Amino acid sequence: MGKQSILILVLCIVVTTTNAQKKSLSFKQVDSTSYALYLKQDWKSLITLGKKSRAEGIDFYYLKVRMGIAYYKEGKMLSAIKFLEEANKVDSYDVVVQEYLYWAYRYGGLVLESRLFYAKMSKILQNKIKLNLPFVTAIDLSVLATNNLDY
Repeated sequence: MGKQSILILVLCIVVTTTNAQKKSLSFKQVDSTSYALYLKQDWKSLITLGKKSRAEGIDFYYLKVRMGIAYYKEGKMLSAIKFLEEANKVDSYDVVVQEYLYWAYRYGGLVLESRLFYAKMSKILQNKIKLNLPFVTAIDLSVLATNNLDY
């Protein structure tokens, strides 16, 4: 019985040590690492870190911005739009987010959304982009045929 007790004790120590070695992410670690990856322009690693940290419940404004820009740089416009829209909801006055979001809409093929967002952007960015908005974007003619007398 003594050997079994020792074996169980050793097994408990090994399991405890193994669980202690599993590192969970902290806010500070995610912030500093994601910023370093952003500065190095290591977009794929930044996206991987962002996904992992969000899965662990760590999410903050600059992580949204960095992930949005990373997806933009990787050419994944719809994912970029998702994160940049989240960041824009937190701080709608950030011109960097506004510019990336506008171009993500444009390059993602969402021309109408880009035009609508253009009207909400800061005047400085509007003057920089100088989008010529058409007076009329579409003319729609249709015929309505009904036998409903109450219409």
